[in-house]
Amino acid sequence: MLKSRPAAAGGIFAGVLLVLWTLLRAALVWYRWGDISHNPVALSAVFWAGFRMDLVMSGILAFPAVLAASIISDRRAASRSARGLADLVLFGFLLYFCFLSVVEFAFFDEFDARFNTIAVEYLIYPTEVAGNIWQSYPLVRILAGVLAVAGLMFWRLRPVLRRGLDRSSSARTRLLVPGLWAAVAAGLFAVSGIKTSQVSDNRVAVELASNGPYNFFYSFWSNDLDYAQYYTTVDRGWALSRLKEGLADKKAEFLTDPENPLDRIIRENGSLRDANFVIVLEESFGANFTGVLGHHPENLTPNFDRLAGEGILFSRLHATGTRTVRGLEAILCGFPPIPGEAIVKRPKAGRVFTLADVFKSKGYDTLFVYGGRGLFDGMSEFALKNGFDRFVEQKDYEKPAFTTAWGVSDEDILGKAVDEFDALDRRGRRFFSLVLTVSNHKPYTYPAGRIDLDPNRRRRENAVKYADWAIGDFIRRARERPFFKKTVFAFIGDHGARVYGADFIPIKSYRVPLLIYAPDLLKPRRVDTLACSMDVAPTLLGLTDFSYRTVFFGRNIFDMDPGRGRAFLQHNRDVGLLQGNRLAILGVPKTERLFHFDWDSGLFTPIPHPDEDGETQLRTAAAAYQTAYEFYRNHAWRVQNEGEGREAPSRR
Repeated sequence: MLKSRPAAAGGIFAGVLLVLWTLLRAALVWYRWGDISHNPVALSAVFWAGFRMDLVMSGILAFPAVLAASIISDRRAASRSARGLADLVLFGFLLYFCFLSVVEFAFFDEFDARFNTIAVEYLIYPTEVAGNIWQSYPLVRILAGVLAVAGLMFWRLRPVLRRGLDRSSSARTRLLVPGLWAAVAAGLFAVSGIKTSQVSDNRVAVELASNGPYNFFYSFWSNDLDYAQYYTTVDRGWALSRLKEGLADKKAEFLTDPENPLDRIIRENGSLRDANFVIVLEESFGANFTGVLGHHPENLTPNFDRLAGEGILFSRLHATGTRTVRGLEAILCGFPPIPGEAIVKRPKAGRVFTLADVFKSKGYDTLFVYGGRGLFDGMSEFALKNGFDRFVEQKDYEKPAFTTAWGVSDEDILGKAVDEFDALDRRGRRFFSLVLTVSNHKPYTYPAGRIDLDPNRRRRENAVKYADWAIGDFIRRARERPFFKKTVFAFIGDHGARVYGADFIPIKSYRVPLLIYAPDLLKPRRVDTLACSMDVAPTLLGLTDFSYRTVFFGRNIFDMDPGRGRAFLQHNRDVGLLQGNRLAILGVPKTERLFHFDWDSGLFTPIPHPDEDGETQLRTAAAAYQTAYEFYRNHAWRVQNEGEGREAPSRR
């Protein structure tokens, strides 16, 4: 039976995958050698766990070859047409998986991870992704190399496959082999789940022990994980009590709302009554690039640094995730980053509570300005269903100065925003706007002549400096318009440039700058309270004299005790809560981890036996994420009474 044609076909295809994936893992280990333990036991654990994952996937992916070789008769198997088809399938198989290995290496280089939710999401938007790949990589040379390697492998394996096809197989064997193969593959799958790769407290080691295709299909399946089934839960009553305790202050009055007990009225006492508000969400703008926060040696952000001296700078703000949609979710919705997809892209995102809703209830015009296609990540649909009057996208720019794979350049986006604001102001309208930039993203292309760096080098640092130039140009243009003196500008990164480091949630790469700039309205200062992008909306509203209804999980940073800040964070399937110098992480299946974080060195130390405070932090994290998921699932992430939630337009 083991020498039968079906077994030979399956063995060849599975063997190819095992060899390719082992070589890929070895290459990635070499590439990330500085981020993992060199202990032989730890390295052996990575390769052994990885081999188990590879074995599972190779058995599953080779099964079609087993089945095909089983249903064909001996006479047909020896025919010229069958041999030709087998050659074609083998070559296509080799070409595809050699190319996929290169793609996975590049993905790991960009995201420090095997294929995950990002890879799943990118497949949905081939226009942007294909353009990005074409502009970022020497694709012709890569394809030529892959073709050569696949051709060489085909030359060596073709005779082996021919000998396998020549083997005769009885009807009984052709029936038993697929069944046995499927049973073994299913058994291996059952005992080698996602937990198999959890071989270390080192995130990079866990990723290296994983299998890319396995992670891809798991991410596809788990984009909307049932929180209660896969993550740590706590008593619902305790969870709500704990969350209300964290959100309570003298300005908040909780309402009696059985669907969302966090529903409350906030009565602000800020000094701004009729100001416009503009949030500029900067693509991949990590704090490490700035001079004022990151002290980057290349002086990449002279404009932002200058503005920071004239505004309110928040030095310890963290993004909740690593995608733009996570930034939108946190900043507009004040919503925790529940596992799976951001709420912006979820099926029940058509009616959620946003910052735009608050401003709209106060009589403001609301505008979303973007440089790419509104279809991407479902942004236009989400915005227009949740408080925004208009959505400006790539097709609305008549003669852009420069276009990237992701849309028009930052100067086009910000210039368009100035014109839109000016038109609203001339009509006597107050406005709230979110402006989303795109230039600081691979392939890092931008117009020549704007900065003193060569655009042909396509470095991220160059793109950062261009993005900063565009910020300076934006403020220069806006300063010449009447609306400037009555407008509050908030500049914030949607997320850091990339996740780097061995930690499950590398905190330093989540730190982003937040600058509130209104030189004619607000006095400059620096705020060092630990916070996250969920807190942006309540903080901006805290500058006003509004009385408004809200279900935000975020808090007004100005009202926080500087020593009791916190940040909610998400990476892949892990979610976390950072408080002080401790990070609580919840993962699948129902795993909990607590780490001590040294802010000076950036090093994490596991806390295997948490004390009472540590246990409380883990339970508080579970309270926030399980409650947020429950509210999303039950359509409770909105102001329930529309009459009260969307007040009549007023000047207050």
